[in-house]
Amino acid sequence: MDDAADAGGFEWRCEHCGERTPKHNPPCSNCGGMSLEKVPLDGERDVREAESLLGTSRRALVGYGVAGAVAVFGGGYLLYEEYTPPAIPDAPGSAERAGGISLVTVEDAILAGVNAERDAPLAADGRVVDAARYATAYTVTTGEDGSARELFGRLRDFRLGRFQFVRRIFTGGEGERAIEGFADADAVADAFLRNLLGDDEVREFLTSERFEHGSADVHVAPNGDVYASVVVASGGTGVL
Repeated sequence: MDDAADAGGFEWRCEHCGERTPKHNPPCSNCGGMSLEKVPLDGERDVREAESLLGTSRRALVGYGVAGAVAVFGGGYLLYEEYTPPAIPDAPGSAERAGGISLVTVEDAILAGVNAERDAPLAADGRVVDAARYATAYTVTTGEDGSARELFGRLRDFRLGRFQFVRRIFTGGEGERAIEGFADADAVADAFLRNLLGDDEVREFLTSERFEHGSADVHVAPNGDVYASVVVASGGTGVL
């Protein structure tokens, strides 16, 4: 019997991270996403993933070795995790300023806009800041070839605890640079906030109390397209 033969039937796949489950029982146990899509079973894929597991695990051990270090504070002990985070891709364009607009100011305004909708503000600290930078740079460099599931796996390597992310891109018309269509940093941030908070599912996890850390990142590609990512997480400060 061929182990890769498709036995028929279907399963449910998270539209956010790609996690599969035999039952439609949101939220996703992997990322907390609420949208699950019905897809046919694929036995051949399962065999491929099983065969690749050993190699993937070996690469992870080599690339992300973990060591523990103990620090003493007032007679107590805190365990810090030393790890090697994924290298942020060198995305073309600018992460600082474009079209006369400070992208750092845009990032701060996006996070402030999200925090205005929350009971407790997100803390933009620790690994979540680098994770947001990674999400944007990954999207700029991979374009349509990148997948949400692959990116989710990369962000998981930042050891953020429970997390979710969202990405948006503003493009210009033919021969136009999107960034030049905005008057200032507030206009860029407002456009992204209307898009993000206008999506009920995205609003739900951006304002959820289960996430205490968050960061926004904005990047403008050489053609003027504006990319933004927001990552929210339950951990990621480096303290276990």
